[in-house]
Amino acid sequence: AAEPTVTIGLDIGQKIQAQENPSFLSSLVGIDIEAKILNQLDPSTPINSVGQTAEARLAELNQQKNLLQTLVQKAQDLPISKMSDEQMKDYTRRLRSQGEVNATQWWIDQNK
Repeated sequence: AAEPTVTIGLDIGQKIQAQENPSFLSSLVGIDIEAKILNQLDPSTPINSVGQTAEARLAELNQQKNLLQTLVQKAQDLPISKMSDEQMKDYTRRLRSQGEVNATQWWIDQNK
């Protein structure tokens, strides 16, 4: 099982990622903190109560990071200046209530 200091570090990374209204930056920082700690462990080390290994969690984190990076790339192709006044109001409302990641996903979905 993971040492207490490792567990604390993993907790910090997970709490940063689990913020109520996440930004891209906070999500990526949380992923990075958790990944740095996991990379120091033997890949087969169980890291939680369900027996997930460091290697399996790293794979999940890499997938999350890739999804966020893809979202950012798609958003760069859809500048906010393309929004109608109504879309801007909706986006701003979502940004405040759901965070940057969810608001950006909404904007991308509006342009499919």
